Amino acid sequence: MKSVRFGRGVQGVCVAAALLSPSVAAAESNAERADALNEEGKALMKDKRYEEATDRFLQAVNLSPEGRLYFNLCAAFYQQGLFYDAVQACEAVPGNGADAALTDKAAKLLGAVKAEADRQGIDLTPPPVDPGDPIDPGDPTDPGDPSNPGDPTKPPPDR
Repeated sequence: MKSVRFGRGVQGVCVAAALLSPSVAAAESNAERADALNEEGKALMKDKRYEEATDRFLQAVNLSPEGRLYFNLCAAFYQQGLFYDAVQACEAVPGNGADAALTDKAAKLLGAVKAEADRQGIDLTPPPVDPGDPIDPGDPTDPGDPSNPGDPTKPPPDR
């Protein structure tokens, strides 16, 4: 068997690849973990455990923001009657790598969400933002966000 020797340039590339491989492995493990969470969420949806499914899909989206994961998140929100959140998730599908078929499927689900919200008299218009308010209403940690009840033991911030 013949021994193969690499030149210094190839050795440098190999060393660089070895140094980069942990970050590639981490990215793969995030995607793999997101896939596992997605599968858990789908199983929970079949069992009609929508709140738990939503939790899994949210974790999956945080690890790997993909259109298919946003679609499942949209469906989970919709099943709970969380129409505003469902709209946000459905609208994120096309911009996150969804193919044409999934984009069409998301558009149909979005239509169903809006129709049901309308049937129930639920306004899906985002709340207006007060330009003088330094609090970001889109920040889930912000006590000024109406979807975040905050800490009930603390008084509301002075505005």
